Amino acid sequence: MKSEKSGSTSNSTSEELNDTLWSIGWQFGLMCFFAILFAITAIYISGSYYSAAVSFIAIYPWLKGTRLINKNWKNVYDDKLRQAEKTGANQCNINPGEADIYQLIVCSGRAIKIIPNCRYHITFLYVGETFLAIYDGVTIDMVNREFISRGSSTKKLHYTEIKTVDYSRPNFMVHTNSGDKLSYKAGTDNEEPALEAIRKKLL
Repeated sequence: MKSEKSGSTSNSTSEELNDTLWSIGWQFGLMCFFAILFAITAIYISGSYYSAAVSFIAIYPWLKGTRLINKNWKNVYDDKLRQAEKTGANQCNINPGEADIYQLIVCSGRAIKIIPNCRYHITFLYVGETFLAIYDGVTIDMVNREFISRGSSTKKLHYTEIKTVDYSRPNFMVHTNSGDKLSYKAGTDNEEPALEAIRKKLL
């Protein structure tokens, strides 16, 4: 995935989002538990099943939360992606515009009626004219809108050091002329553009 939001997102996005609704939107099981608890309490106190039915209004905040998340998640995600991308470029000593940037992404965790995954594990590939730089170990937590990790390793190789690159799900591999094999997780089937870009540099 070729690139074109921090412990916090950009100010405009972060300040507009209701933190409580955002959190509730991921908690379908918890909200069902409270709705059932309220229903049982209502039946016990009033003896009315109608009162119990009304208690399921507790589900309404969850529905509002899911709508909030599904409407805004892409802005939140993109903001974190840009932050991590910039951090990786700085750590690899890459100037703006010096490389095309691709991401290897592994998604994990799902919630009912929520479009995004709970977490995104990302490796950035910076494809420059004379080098390939790799920034690995970034994990975005969409539930809390924060980074679990901001990158654990970097690698910068000149193309003269690279023998070949290939992808065998779920591993994106860089084989060096010295015999090393660098392996990075990828799982969203968007690896082909990165492979093609790197292979063109190796010709």
